[in-house]
Amino acid sequence: MRSVRVILAIIASVNAASIAAAPTPWKQSELNETYMRSLTRSECVSKTLETFERDCGDDPECLKTISGAFGDCIAWTPNDVGPMCTYLPTQTKPKCQASALSPLQCKVLDALAIGYCRGKLPEVDSSTEMSAKQLFHYVAPSIVVVRALDPHGDVMTQGSGVVILNEIVASNCHVLRAALRPLIRYQDKDYPATVQHADIARDVCTLRVVKLPAPAIAADPKTLQSIDVGDKVYAVGAPRGLELTLSDGLISGFRDEPQGRYIQTSAPISPGSSGGGLFDAKGRLVGLTTLYLKDSQQLNFAVPVNWLEELPRRSTEPDNLKAQQQYAGEALKRLEAVLSKEDPQYACKAKLAMPATKAIKDKVHPLMLAQTFHSIYKTVDTSSCH
Repeated sequence: MRSVRVILAIIASVNAASIAAAPTPWKQSELNETYMRSLTRSECVSKTLETFERDCGDDPECLKTISGAFGDCIAWTPNDVGPMCTYLPTQTKPKCQASALSPLQCKVLDALAIGYCRGKLPEVDSSTEMSAKQLFHYVAPSIVVVRALDPHGDVMTQGSGVVILNEIVASNCHVLRAALRPLIRYQDKDYPATVQHADIARDVCTLRVVKLPAPAIAADPKTLQSIDVGDKVYAVGAPRGLELTLSDGLISGFRDEPQGRYIQTSAPISPGSSGGGLFDAKGRLVGLTTLYLKDSQQLNFAVPVNWLEELPRRSTEPDNLKAQQQYAGEALKRLEAVLSKEDPQYACKAKLAMPATKAIKDKVHPLMLAQTFHSIYKTVDTSSCH
C-alpha cells in the first residue's frame, strides 16, 4: 500500500506515551490487493473504515496502513461514488460526530479528505511553484459560490468565497448587501449560511456554513511578506455563478487607501468573482478579489489576506457596528416593502413579531437581523389580527 506522508506527520505529533494500543490485533491481510480489487469504491471505503474503526485505535502502524488503503480504494476499485474528496467526509464525519472514532483517527481522516480534494497531500512544498493546472486543482475545492437571497428566496446577487477554516467562508460584504440571507453553493448543493464577522469598511466578511464539506486553505498573513510587484498570481472564482474559472496575471502594485493597502493585479476579475481567491504561484492565498474598474482590465484589486486575521477585532469596533446596522436597515427595508405589498396583515403581524425580534437581536449578527425578523414573522399567531 502507498504510504501517506501527512499521516506520519499527524501521528508523530502525538505524544508516544498517550497512544493507546490497538484494541485487537488488526489483520493487514483483510485489505490485500486481490480482495480490494473485487470491491466497488463504496464497498472498499466501507470495509477500510470498518477496519479503521474496529482494529486501529490510535496505533500508529495501523493508522498508516489503513490510511494508505483509502488511497488503494481509488487506485484499484470501480468508482461508484464520485470523487473521494466529497464522498469520504460523508462516511467519516457521522462516525466522528458520534465519537465512534478517536480524535486522532478523525484528524487523520480529515487530512486525507483534504489531500484528495486538492489532488495531492495537504502538505505543500512552499519552495515549489505550481503550473496553472496544478494550482487550479489544488485550490478549486476550497472555492464556493456565495448567493444573496431576497425575501422570495430568489438570487439577488452572487459572488465567490474561499473556505479558510472548517465550515468558515471568507468573501466580500458587498455581495450580501440588502440581502435577506446568504446561501453557499458548493458542488451542486446549497448550504444555508450565517454571518460570523463583518468589516464593512474593508469589505471583508466571514460566513459560518454548517456541514460544508469543502476543505480549508490556509489564510496566512505572513504570505504577504514574500510577494512583490511583478510576481505571478492567479484568480479563482465563479464569475456570474458559472463553473469555477482561473485567470492569471501579475501583482502590478499596492495601493494605500484609508482602510489599508490593497493589492492591484492584472489578473482579470469579472462580475461574480467578488470574494474569490487570489493565489501566488505556490498556491498560497494572497487575498480576496474584490473590485475592478470598468473598461480598465488592468485595474483589478484584491483585499490582502492579513485583513482576515484582523477581522474579528475590527468587526466589533463602533464604526463597523454602525455600518453593519446600516446594512441591516437596508435588508429590513427591502423585506418590509415586499411583505407590506403581499400580506394584508403585515402591519399587525410586524407589530407582534417586533418584540420577539428585539429580545434576541443581541444574540444574532446585525446582517442576520432581517432573516431573524422574517422567521419570527412567519410564526406569528394571526388570530388577534382580525
